Amino acid sequence: MQQRKFFFLSILFLLVIRLIFIYSFGLFSIPTRGDAVSYQNYAINIINGFDWLKNPQFHGHYRAPGYPIILAIIYSMFGKNNLLAVYIMQSLISILTCLYIYKLCRKIFNKKVAMLAFVWAGCYIFYLYYASMVLRETLIYFLIISFFYH
Repeated sequence: MQQRKFFFLSILFLLVIRLIFIYSFGLFSIPTRGDAVSYQNYAINIINGFDWLKNPQFHGHYRAPGYPIILAIIYSMFGKNNLLAVYIMQSLISILTCLYIYKLCRKIFNKKVAMLAFVWAGCYIFYLYYASMVLRETLIYFLIISFFYH
């Protein structure tokens, strides 16, 4: 019971840290450079129709459409270019990554090491940074850690 309470409070704390990080950097404007623009445009094209599947001349992005499809799902549920929804979703995925790190460390090491890893991962600057960007790194971190856990 004590551990559940601790994890619930920790998750809330980590979410607040991420939301403060997102708000303090003012990252609510539409991406204007780099991969974020490509992912953004790709997601909007996915929402607008199926031309991205049928048109051989479609120039979406040179990577697979996995992350843009997730963005398109978020945009279709919460509105086009709703970056706050994307950031909140990525923050939740980042927190799930921290929980997987805890569970993985608990399997391999012990409870103390797992708690240290959980706190470290929760405050790790790159996890905070990528959760507040329209980039696929948060999803990749989550998938890699969950792969190793399972």
